[in-house]
Amino acid sequence: MSSISLTLAVPSLSTTAIILTKSTATPPQTTYVTISNRATGLLIDGMYRTNNGENCGQWSNSGSTAQQWVIETVGSYVKIKNRQTGLYIDGMGRTANNSIAGQYSSSSSYNQQWQQVPSGSYIKFKNRSTGLYLDGLGKTTDGADLGQWKKVTATISNGW
Repeated sequence: MSSISLTLAVPSLSTTAIILTKSTATPPQTTYVTISNRATGLLIDGMYRTNNGENCGQWSNSGSTAQQWVIETVGSYVKIKNRQTGLYIDGMGRTANNSIAGQYSSSSSYNQQWQQVPSGSYIKFKNRSTGLYLDGLGKTTDGADLGQWKKVTATISNGW
């Protein structure tokens, strides 16, 4: 750290030295992660979609910032923010199996909050609002939609 000395005159005609310290510490780095489906190996991808409500997708690893995510803690839940679009994975209030997960700008909605459920060396993401899990739906094609499904113990398509 560097310091600067400053001398000020005070009314009693005495001088007081004040040392101002300039911090040179760097702010914390943001950690970006990719999220790979256990069954297919496809990554969750924002697909460069920037409008609220657009579907979230899956794509093979391309190194794109659209495949990079920030995991933000909200109490005992997490929100998953796309690096490229700034949108969050959102359950969209959809409660049926095979529902598509969307993307939406940040809100306090439970649709954007996910519980991380350990499953061996993998994680399952359970939506706080819908109770459904993020699921690759067994799709192996680049550009496939990211889905949601109720928990099925034997399946690996909802492991990440």
